[in-house]
Formats: sequence, structure tokens, C-alpha cells
Amino acid sequence: MVVIPMENKYLTIRELSEYASLHINTLKLWMRKGMPFYRIGRSVRVKRSEFDLWMQKNFLAGGTEKQRFDAMCQEALKKVLE
Repeated sequence: MVVIPMENKYLTIRELSEYASLHINTLKLWMRKGMPFYRIGRSVRVKRSEFDLWMQKNFLAGGTEKQRFDAMCQEALKKVLE
């Protein structure tokens, strides 16, 4: 049996939503804004380590982590409600 380290695991959008405690629509918006993902036919996969790195670069670079996260969530909510 081959064991894949968790950081190298490819997640579905639903699994990523559960892992990151984010709504699926927020993740889809972030995909359009540059979040790394892979499309395999009609399905989408996100490598967990790449998602973690993308989050660090985009949300841990100014202000508190909560402030950056809240700002991105507010922006995502505006887009979803448009």
C-alpha cells in the first residue's frame, strides 16, 4: 500500500472546503483570482501544499491574519451576491 503524505494530497473542492472551513463559492472565486488548481476532465483538484502556500502569500502579508482573511471573505461575499 502506498501512503501519500497529507501535504501532497490532491483535494476535491468539497474536501478543500471542509479542510479550510470555507464555502465552495469562495473557493471558486479564488480559483478565478489565481488560486492554483488542476482540471481533470470536468473535475477540479487542488494540491493541499500549493493551497497552503497560496494562502500564506495572499493572506499573511500585511495586517493581522484575521483582518486579511475577513477582508477576502467580504470581497468574496460581494462577488457571490452580485
